[in-house]
Amino acid sequence: MAQSQAEIQVILSQTRGAGSTTIVRGLGIDHARANKRTLMVDLDLWTVELSASYHQSHANKLVQLAEQYWHDGTLTSNALESATVPCEENLWLLPNSLSWLASSYLGGEIGYDFIRILLESLRLSFASIFVDLGTSNPDANTKSAPFLLGCAAHLAATESASRIFYVFSSPLEYEKWRVGSPRLENPDKVFLLVNRAKKQKRETLMVGSYPIPLAFIEYSKELYIEDIILPVHS
Repeated sequence: MAQSQAEIQVILSQTRGAGSTTIVRGLGIDHARANKRTLMVDLDLWTVELSASYHQSHANKLVQLAEQYWHDGTLTSNALESATVPCEENLWLLPNSLSWLASSYLGGEIGYDFIRILLESLRLSFASIFVDLGTSNPDANTKSAPFLLGCAAHLAATESASRIFYVFSSPLEYEKWRVGSPRLENPDKVFLLVNRAKKQKRETLMVGSYPIPLAFIEYSKELYIEDIILPVHS
């Protein structure tokens, strides 16, 4: 019987501090404790907070994998296993360092191709994969052009994803975005998450989730809110 492949779920923030890393960690821990082999991937451009939370922000695992792939033309199971760091039972992390996008192996078309191949390879070894894209904007106070993909590697991740989660920093910012009748790429697999927790309590993130067909955003005046409280890393 053929082995089932992991769902890849990508989380992207409206701005820095909106909560994408907390969501990735919470969902990763939740799935792992449900006895699913789970992988978290850090592709944040600006902070690599996911890696730092496991003391792995110095690790160049992704760059090393990309370099090996473009030299050898393949990603071996041993190389993938060596690149992933165990965090707790059933939970692994593919960490990153702040300089990752400076690598010639991860920029542009080369980086796009590598991330697509990497995620397809990892799907064979895990039941759940959560990818933290952070935000494309380095300034926490700038909310213009939210969810603009910051690099080709991010484009590859969203195209490989089963689901894409957009995280807003507050209900007010969500409303501003909705009023603008935004155009969505891949609306069939996009979900909106609105962070309703106070800044000092965001380690116990509470969000409202909205599955959204494109017409729903343009015409609906009411939203059905399902509260989710995500577990946190202890």
